[in-house]
Amino acid sequence: MAFLAQLQGHAAAKQAEEEVYDSDLLKEQSAPRKRDAYGDPDYWETRYQADGDEGEVFEWLMDWPQLSDCLGPILEGCGAAAVDGRILHVGCGNSALGVDMRQAGFGGGGVVNTDIAPTVVAQMRQRFPEDIWEVDDALNMAYARAAPRFNAVVDKGTLDAFACSEGAQSEKLKTCGAYLREVRATLVPDTGRLVVVSFGQPETRLKFFKGAGGGTGG
Repeated sequence: MAFLAQLQGHAAAKQAEEEVYDSDLLKEQSAPRKRDAYGDPDYWETRYQADGDEGEVFEWLMDWPQLSDCLGPILEGCGAAAVDGRILHVGCGNSALGVDMRQAGFGGGGVVNTDIAPTVVAQMRQRFPEDIWEVDDALNMAYARAAPRFNAVVDKGTLDAFACSEGAQSEKLKTCGAYLREVRATLVPDTGRLVVVSFGQPETRLKFFKGAGGGTGG
């Protein structure tokens, strides 16, 4: 498991924080920001519906130009840069990271973007018809489990969303553990890698991997 947090130092993390808060204020001008709603599928479906039929592209935390120097070598090392290499961008939302990875030459065997919100999948499929967009539940990956296994699973904010969900800490551990076990089931054995891009410090996220029964990837 590769864990990418604050990849470009404090300045980049501060910029990402400001972008997230600014976006929340723009999208939810008349409502208080509730981080615990981030784990609720209905929250995201409603939010993407508010973007209209065409939707919009938005990158939480960091985009490909900011991530490529760190993420690229990891993808190469796990076989995701091969002609038949496969990448799953789980909980993609309205991020174009999967598109950028494909255009950069990764995932020759397919870059699959999945999200639980049908609205955003339809929006992104319309915007980027050459790419693969599928509705799938990260806690029950029916589509991803049925597909050939992936060399890399890229998580940019999805673990964060579950970590911010409602309920006691024990429930969050249970949910995150279930998610990580689903991820493991989609990865190529031994060499497959989960890459987590998170706003949280590693020590606030690594505890969830213990609840999943060990590491995911390497």
